Amino acid sequence: MYTCAHLLDSSDEVPDYHFGPDKAAFWLMNGAAKGEFKRVVIFQHAVSTAAFQLQHHIQDPRKISESFAESLDSVTLAGLEGVLRAYENMLPTHPAIRSAALEAALAARDKGTLAQFVAALPPMPRR
Repeated sequence: MYTCAHLLDSSDEVPDYHFGPDKAAFWLMNGAAKGEFKRVVIFQHAVSTAAFQLQHHIQDPRKISESFAESLDSVTLAGLEGVLRAYENMLPTHPAIRSAALEAALAARDKGTLAQFVAALPPMPRR
């Protein structure tokens, strides 16, 4: 039988993960995504970035050392890739969600320059 004390002791062994907004989330919310699609996009972005962080054991992307291969932009890139897949799948049945900004991101992805596209996004506002 487990006691409350046992559960509290065990909780220290589970790493804390920090998931939060990044510059792509702000870019999406500030005009890249339209109307009700914003909620879908932000959800997809959050799930995609969280999955990437968990797969790569990145507990807090804001605290990645310079020598670590994964950067905050790699987490942002993973989130945007997930958004673009969702956008492509929804576009045929929801043409009103078409967005010039997301079309530009799709074009960058198709050219193999999505990482540069992400790097050029405006910085996230200070908290």
